[in-house]
Amino acid sequence: MNTSSKVQWFPFLDFQGEPLPDGTTASYQELLPGSFATSAQAMAAAVAAIDQRPEAIGISVKRVEVHQ
Repeated sequence: MNTSSKVQWFPFLDFQGEPLPDGTTASYQELLPGSFATSAQAMAAAVAAIDQRPEAIGISVKRVEVHQ
């Protein structure tokens, strides 16, 4: 059986969570809409989105290999 794979990139906004009782803070990510063929395209989407969400503390992208 031949399978092929395709790489997709997904953009995220990074947020700082609430402080925990031990003094540490957990951060979390919010997945943005869309998947992209390149990391540059996903980063561009994240950069555009962070301008609309001033509470975000950063951006990131994740690479996913989709087997078909």
